[in-house]
Amino acid sequence: LFHVLNIVDLCFAILINLCCPSEQVHQVDVANLCFSKSTKLVEISTNVKQNSSVKVLLSSHPGMYKLLRNILFLFPPEWTHYFSMNCLRILCSIPVKRNFISKYFRPKGNLQFSIFNLQFPNRIGLGAGFDKNAKYLRELETLGFGFVEIGTVTPLPQKGNPKPRLFRLPKNKALINRMGFNNDGVKVIAERLSKWGKKNELRIMNYELDENRKSKIVNRKLIIGGNIGKNKSTPNEDAWKDYEICFKELHPYVDYFVVNVSSPNTPGLRELQEKESLRK
Repeated sequence: LFHVLNIVDLCFAILINLCCPSEQVHQVDVANLCFSKSTKLVEISTNVKQNSSVKVLLSSHPGMYKLLRNILFLFPPEWTHYFSMNCLRILCSIPVKRNFISKYFRPKGNLQFSIFNLQFPNRIGLGAGFDKNAKYLRELETLGFGFVEIGTVTPLPQKGNPKPRLFRLPKNKALINRMGFNNDGVKVIAERLSKWGKKNELRIMNYELDENRKSKIVNRKLIIGGNIGKNKSTPNEDAWKDYEICFKELHPYVDYFVVNVSSPNTPGLRELQEKESLRK
């Protein structure tokens, strides 16, 4: 059993490393990344500091890492993304494994800080596009992120651009995406966030009632941002209505909003950067 658990740990580390290679901070991930120009708040979707630990772990298994990487690269990038995250979800469904992963990736020291009246556990956040539909909040919190931005979310569900729409650049260790705001729609995502909030409150309550239980994850609130956009079928003159719908639906469940008017993968979206459109 001990050896089996070690193998599971190794496979998990490899999958995480494949999703988040540590060589380049500017690697393009599944969708638009948000890099704040402010020195107080930094969002990255790759190269979290803890990934260097994964590299060390894999350095003694270069053959296995290369083999699994080559196998996963036989499959489409988008499929590999969801496969890796679903494997992580399976691991995190086991409390003992989830707590081990959390302790392994949790940033050391007291890194909490406040900005915009929000208390962040740490300064490392995941930009929109990686978890479009708020399906992996528990897993991303376990990896040590202080905040996660979901979306881009639109009022109605949409499939996005035709596949293939995600492309590997192996030499650059990067990805290019042309996803096109694929998401489950604001109603479904709001319901998912509501369930997450209730579970999170119960977990924190249980932790506070019994602080001596070592199996509990440390009591830290994951900050969630909502990245909102318009449906592809909505004309630009009515785009403000889509943003209003998403804002109202997500307002009870997210801590801050990002209005997406910059994606190049939705035709005409960047026209909304004009002053008149922004005033609406």
